[in-house]
Amino acid sequence: MRRLGIQVSADTLIRQVKRAARLPALPQLIRVLGVDDWAWCKGQTFGTILVDLERRQVVDLLPTRSADSREKADVTVVLLKNDNYAILNIELARVREGEPNEKMLTMLHLNNPTLDSVKIAEGQGVPASRATTAEEFHKQFEAAMGTKGPHLIEAQIVQDIQPMIDGIRKSR
Repeated sequence: MRRLGIQVSADTLIRQVKRAARLPALPQLIRVLGVDDWAWCKGQTFGTILVDLERRQVVDLLPTRSADSREKADVTVVLLKNDNYAILNIELARVREGEPNEKMLTMLHLNNPTLDSVKIAEGQGVPASRATTAEEFHKQFEAAMGTKGPHLIEAQIVQDIQPMIDGIRKSR
């Protein structure tokens, strides 16, 4: 804080953050959650702070930065899974004559190797599910909101950009 020109002790800062974390439950759903590690004691003991980034409010202070501590947090994580760089496919169509070769296409996809976030979460003891449609997502999200504890929902984003690429090639 000295770098910012603010005269305050470390104890005062921690006390203020703890007080903010003890506020009554937030009345609305948290859409954007910030998770960060921070030191209780310089370089020795670390904790995790959860912040509602839209409202700029501390939601909780977890006593450690361990996975066990985070696993007990009542948080639902929605992971948007996008397996390709769609914008790069479009740009490639704009600048290249003809069809791209296989090597070019492999650089635009993020699914080799694919990461299975659901299995990773389940391996950490966190209930997880995968949604491939909006209906599936709504059901899974409602179920996650109805139970205590952490949850992960992997929402697969499917983009059909081929009509756009075909339109770009025809316009040449």
